[in-house]
Amino acid sequence: MAAKKSKFKNSSKLQQIILGIGILVLLVAFILYGLEVFYKEPTYDQFCNYYSTTAPKPYYEEPTEVMCNTAKGKWFPREGPCPAAISKESVNCPAGYCDFDFYCRPVYEKAQEKHSMYVLFVLSTLGVAIIIGGLFVSVQVISNSIMAGGVIIILRGVIGAWNFLSKYLQWALLGVLLALLLWVAYKKFGPK
Repeated sequence: MAAKKSKFKNSSKLQQIILGIGILVLLVAFILYGLEVFYKEPTYDQFCNYYSTTAPKPYYEEPTEVMCNTAKGKWFPREGPCPAAISKESVNCPAGYCDFDFYCRPVYEKAQEKHSMYVLFVLSTLGVAIIIGGLFVSVQVISNSIMAGGVIIILRGVIGAWNFLSKYLQWALLGVLLALLLWVAYKKFGPK
């Protein structure tokens, strides 16, 4: 009895490309969504939600220094005379400006930095593991998709933390990632 041929061995190149793209997209979505499920990104409203405080509602009430201090904001008094355009319209000249988020914004930014650095570490580690795992898959379309997914996952982590890294760390990180990809390319396509 003759062995039955697999349907996928004779599949067209287009089918392989479509399956490869599907594997790639779902792998990346699975990892990134999983990270969001288990480690939520801090939101600005968690730290700076002055609408729930005693602060005046914008456009309805002009803030005063007392209101600003009550809402835990930073008051900046107006310096100099009222601008001519405001004086001509006979609108009350504001006494100053309240930055309601002055004190909470740095706390939020610190939480955002911590989150981004953790995400960089997790996604870089997972991405490297996925790329290396792709080396051991014998089906070419799956191997390529897995390795491309690993690269995209690493890039997502790097992009999310890029602004929080010094230029030297950015340069070193790019060097390490380049070395990794060169090593993977050599292992996959170099002399056996």
